[in-house]
Amino acid sequence: MALPQTAAEWAAETDVIRMAKCYRGRHWFPKLRLFAIACCRRIWHLIPPGMSRDRVETAERFAMGQATKGELAAANVGATLEIEQSRFYTNNAQTSYSYSEPGFSVASTVKACTLPAEHPAIFVPMHILRVVSHLAYREEIARGGDHRSATLSAEAAQRAETECMATLLRTMVGNPFIDEAKR
Repeated sequence: MALPQTAAEWAAETDVIRMAKCYRGRHWFPKLRLFAIACCRRIWHLIPPGMSRDRVETAERFAMGQATKGELAAANVGATLEIEQSRFYTNNAQTSYSYSEPGFSVASTVKACTLPAEHPAIFVPMHILRVVSHLAYREEIARGGDHRSATLSAEAAQRAETECMATLLRTMVGNPFIDEAKR
């Protein structure tokens, strides 16, 4: 399906990732990064205190012109290392498994904040939707639900989070097809 091509199509869009892909030009980058940071704040309680949160805050300072490209690059390198660490977990029997969720997606969300250009606005929501989906699925299973009910719960959580992030994007960044001078 093609991306929205007009202000009306964009305003009617409900997929936050498709919406974020419509922005063109460097002048959008700071607002798009701040949008991504605001999305991270929605799952702030899941981001480990310390270095992970510091990386998000560095990206925020960069968007506001208060951090250098070097500081952002260092945050990106650190976030990459955290992703590698989050890929594995060990259960009580000391058996290691790869791809631990939602920890991997939380770490990926932090890294996405440090990406260049408009990428944070695309990849942060993508990873957050994975986090929300995994958590909703786990919660339903913990309540005694089966795979089907857990899947439905995960899908509902994703829809609700997508709607919240789309509202955030509309409010914080605005419609890319409307001239900023007319807003």
